Amino acid sequence: MELIRKQVYLPKKLSKRVETVSKETKESFSDIVTEALDDYTKKILTLRKTKKKRRENLLGLIGLINSGVTDGSINHDKELYGS
Repeated sequence: MELIRKQVYLPKKLSKRVETVSKETKESFSDIVTEALDDYTKKILTLRKTKKKRRENLLGLIGLINSGVTDGSINHDKELYGS
């Protein structure tokens, strides 16, 4: 795996938590951050794809049913309740 060096600034508390995990797991600070970012970005991309697919599915419903009502916004009570 080719690695690219990046500089990031972390809040002090987060840095200390990562250091604690690093000591407990004997993994490098860099490996922990890399794994966390990998998991997070995969999750975000999956959620975006899911939301996009849901939106496309909902938009696909538009026009499937034609009730013949052309003034539903004006006469919605009449169309819904018959009065």
